[in-house]
Amino acid sequence: YWSDNKKNIVKTYFNEDIKRLQISYTKYLNNKAIEKIKEKYKLYLSIPADFNLDVLKDDFCWISKETPKSSQSILIYVYPFTDSLQLLPDNIIKKRDLVAKQNVPGPKDGTYMQTEKRIELNLERIIINNKNAILLRGLWYIENYFMGGPFISITIPDYSQKRIVTIDAFVYGGKEDKKILIWQVEAIIKTIKFEDK
Repeated sequence: YWSDNKKNIVKTYFNEDIKRLQISYTKYLNNKAIEKIKEKYKLYLSIPADFNLDVLKDDFCWISKETPKSSQSILIYVYPFTDSLQLLPDNIIKKRDLVAKQNVPGPKDGTYMQTEKRIELNLERIIINNKNAILLRGLWYIENYFMGGPFISITIPDYSQKRIVTIDAFVYGGKEDKKILIWQVEAIIKTIKFEDK
């Protein structure tokens, strides 16, 4: 039975762990940041109290938690829906790299975040809060600098508002184990809900 069903069994346990973490976050929320994101993008995201809203633009925002040993970041970017080809994985990555180059600088001049393409990305089509979505997992790096880590992104076509919303989470932990760090931000980004008009 285990051999035939291990993927589904592991996925079920993982999803339950994500739900438990989401419930724990609801006890301590950054309500000010939540309201600003609702107002700006007409969407809800459960942001824990120890995360800060660092950047808020019309089409891009950056939420982060920094500690001496690690960094966890969540990006939200919104752009017009023009064609279903935008939802192909290669085009999602091209958009990710463009947004990162413009908005996520590295520690030195001329450095910026990009997606590592030498390692195959993991793609999954999911339903999140009644919306079809594309989930990507992979690695990021800093162009012209030795720095990187894992990321997870969820891209959702919002046909009612003729837009695409991507919520992208990435972590940096140096030599620290990053499995828990990425798990924590995954739990956050999977709380995304679209607000009614």
